[in-house]
Amino acid sequence: MLPIMIEKYNARDTALQILIKIERNNAWSSLSINSHLENSGLSAEDKALAASLVTGVIERLYTLDYNLSLCLKRPLSRLKPRLLAILRVAAYQLLCMDKIPASAAVNEAVKQAKTYEPYAAGLVNAVLRKLAENGTGADTRPAPAGINHDAGLVKYFKIKYSVSEHLAELLIKDYGADTAETFLSAAIEKPLLYIRANTLKTDAEGLKAALLKDGAEAEGVDGVKNALILKSPGNITRLKAFRDGFFHVQDLSSQVCAMAVNPQKGDAVTDVCSAPGGKAFTMAQYMENTGEIAACDIYPHKIKLIEDGIERLGIKNIKTLIRDASATPNSYFLTPNSYDKVICDAPCSGFGVIGRKPEIKYKTGEEIASLPGLQFKILENSAELVKKGGTLTYSVCTLGKAETVEVADSFLENNKDFESVKVLPDVKRDEPGDYLTVLPDVMPRPCDGFFIAQFIRQNFIRRMDNNPLPV
Repeated sequence: MLPIMIEKYNARDTALQILIKIERNNAWSSLSINSHLENSGLSAEDKALAASLVTGVIERLYTLDYNLSLCLKRPLSRLKPRLLAILRVAAYQLLCMDKIPASAAVNEAVKQAKTYEPYAAGLVNAVLRKLAENGTGADTRPAPAGINHDAGLVKYFKIKYSVSEHLAELLIKDYGADTAETFLSAAIEKPLLYIRANTLKTDAEGLKAALLKDGAEAEGVDGVKNALILKSPGNITRLKAFRDGFFHVQDLSSQVCAMAVNPQKGDAVTDVCSAPGGKAFTMAQYMENTGEIAACDIYPHKIKLIEDGIERLGIKNIKTLIRDASATPNSYFLTPNSYDKVICDAPCSGFGVIGRKPEIKYKTGEEIASLPGLQFKILENSAELVKKGGTLTYSVCTLGKAETVEVADSFLENNKDFESVKVLPDVKRDEPGDYLTVLPDVMPRPCDGFFIAQFIRQNFIRRMDNNPLPV
């Protein structure tokens, strides 16, 4: 076995090692990239290339494998993992990166093969030259006119956008083929980095000025006050504006969710699944550091992330609690029937954030089958906390109806002391009713897919056995 000396590798070698580690350990790409690159000795430019190659291969995995299979006489499953990784890295450069010459991609891959898998150098050269000559296969080009919304369309989406058949089927069934394709197409574009100005210390214009001093630029977002898009930030922790607590990173759809909660000065608020804390931070700013926000999570290390953000941003009205929102009694550390606003951003499949976390695209139906039940349980438990006239907000960063509309509808059917209210009525939506599903054409700029439902507590009090009593 070859010794692993990451500091001596170039960008492509580093990408190769990271991909092998991810596959071997079933690790998250973002964590693996950060841990490898931190002490890699690579230049900033090479670090960026290595990260781009790893993320790109994972994001376009099915597309790459399909096109490689057209150039091979043997199944991909018969290739050694390191050889397959070499081919995937090169294929991503050939098919998806315009600025890298084909000759460079092929030659570097052949060098890697000679180093790591010498027996296969000729095969690598032949396959990649054929791929460079042929380009993408038919199933990655625009869908043929008149294609049916059936297994053929599912396969087309799977290969072109590199998603599981389960996700393709789900999106087509719940939203139709056109909306599904619009969402999947947006998800393979580079996501925008949204931040929110910390209004306890500055505003959007003040933050822009501070960022310019750091050599960074930002632009505002129509309709979402104090939301900014940070351009080419690199490592944001190097920015003085970040260290001084002038902003926190929060996707636009999450900022919109906090806007929908609309906490007021002096409110009592509970964020039952808070980590990493973005919504709690934004709500604290809406409340001008008054009242109290209970920011809860089940994992101590995630609570630490929230507490780090609280300190950096100068927030005084958030307390953190280690708490399982799905466990009973739900009121542990919290007082039932006492909170003006409760937000339940429940665990979910995460299909709305596949543009940022590409591994999620490959989840199967079996992996997420238990989520709606968990979401419903957390939502019902959280309802105990809401006082008369208070609001309960349910949100998830996913799009499947089973985790969104159906959970919200079931909650209303089983909790007659709550009624639905229209979420941000001035925001256009693609579906009728009170709920808001954030899709690519809903917000002024592309952002994560998201779902928000909101309920108001009527004239009832709630016992610990969940049976409402009239007052």
